[in-house]
Amino acid sequence: MLRPPTGEEPKVGANCEPIPTGEGARTARGCASGKRSSGMHAATNLEDHTRRYGLPPLYASLLLEGLNMELARQLVRESALASLVLLVGCGKGTPPAGMTDAASSSEKTPVSAKGIAPPSHTDDERERNTTLSCERKAEDECIQKSKSSPTYFATQRQKIGNSPFDVRVERVWIKGTCHKGDVPAKREDSEGLKVIIEGKGTYKGDDLLTQASLDGVLYLDTGGERFVAMRAEDRAYSYWGGTKEVSKLLPRVRGSDPWAKGQERSFHWESRALNEAFCEVKPKEFGVILELDVFGAKTTTQNYPIKHVPVEWDEVVGMAARERVTVRRPKGEKYVDEAADSYFTRLDKALIVGESGKPEWVSHASLVQPEFFKPGSAAKFPAKVESAQWAVTVNGITTAKDFGGYLPAGEDQFVAILDVEIEFKNTPDAKGKDPKPAKAKSVGFKLETSPGTWRDVLGKATGQLDGTTEIQPGNKVAGKLAFARQRFERPFRLQVSTPDRSTLFAEVFTYDVKPERWK
Repeated sequence: MLRPPTGEEPKVGANCEPIPTGEGARTARGCASGKRSSGMHAATNLEDHTRRYGLPPLYASLLLEGLNMELARQLVRESALASLVLLVGCGKGTPPAGMTDAASSSEKTPVSAKGIAPPSHTDDERERNTTLSCERKAEDECIQKSKSSPTYFATQRQKIGNSPFDVRVERVWIKGTCHKGDVPAKREDSEGLKVIIEGKGTYKGDDLLTQASLDGVLYLDTGGERFVAMRAEDRAYSYWGGTKEVSKLLPRVRGSDPWAKGQERSFHWESRALNEAFCEVKPKEFGVILELDVFGAKTTTQNYPIKHVPVEWDEVVGMAARERVTVRRPKGEKYVDEAADSYFTRLDKALIVGESGKPEWVSHASLVQPEFFKPGSAAKFPAKVESAQWAVTVNGITTAKDFGGYLPAGEDQFVAILDVEIEFKNTPDAKGKDPKPAKAKSVGFKLETSPGTWRDVLGKATGQLDGTTEIQPGNKVAGKLAFARQRFERPFRLQVSTPDRSTLFAEVFTYDVKPERWK
């Protein structure tokens, strides 16, 4: 959080008005920027704040840390008593003058937010954690009110060109997982989905920035009346105390290392986790507005939208990403950059082929990509791979709930069905001998349904290619192969193992195979 030097007069936000307190009028920035107040108050410590405004210690600490009072007043006007108790009732004592009777009456019947224990002034650790929980709740309420409309994001995009920063995005990925389990009763909650962005920013303004913090918002346009918005994850809190900075500039901007014109700094940005229920819906638009809050030697606190980063929702289940990338590999205490071609991406993994010529899934954190991956082309059918004596052609891939009497156990399980053709070439073997007839099952198949996860052919599904069928040299056999697949999986490759000890990979990726609830 940015704070001005001691003694500087507080500023008033665009959407705020003076809010009376016990001993005078104070101002708050409100929700104009979609986040908590930046703490621009003359009082700089808890004791001074308590004495000056006549507030109990815990409530004064909330104000000192930048609790948005305009939001509290809005909740009072709307009679949102439960939320008001969370904002005002977290501390003891009487709310500031200017609050309505609804606020005072709420203290007579304490109501605690779920998961927040009543504070104890004899337990500093408990009080601090309660304060942080209340503050986080206030921020969530604020962002829902001010950053949940298409107008906000349209306005922020227009402002990006006027910011004094040049931003280069080097990698973007989605971290997390969708829910798993055969049926809802067996599903386990996941940590949800969050977007991570890394890159570099160059300051091109004329001021000397003494403080700067990375902010922003993740948004989804689901086609409703508002955008779903998740703000940046700025701090990770531990119950036992201590914090970890999540979204940050490297190195951080401080008095001994101010950000001057022309200087470049790296950044790491993470959104707060998005509920895994959104895996079920494909949004119309999905992206991030990166923002910077800065404080300079010549200017007061400013908020700048600095970059609009589109994110492809298809990466949740898998997407073709045919780009030239750089892989940063560790070598001793240093790193070596290697050029590679990318083929597919899913969540935090990307399939690349580097100097070794072998395909491998690598972490997005080790890639430098061109801004962000754009949807690449799907596989073209028929897709053919061949060895010296064998050729396998995939004519297409479909998905169904069941196949050949095989019914998956749960509603999240499905069957991927491949239409294949096997050809036994009339080619002499390595010793120059003419080939002998072979059975279809002498060719092995596996299907990759997620990074590094390979499925065997379903043995219990009837109507598939008969493995006992004999193939004469120079002839072909055709049929279908069935593989198990989960709702949030898209098949990437078919692995083919031939009798002449060759391992082949056929691309079978298609956007037509998607979560069944997507429209």
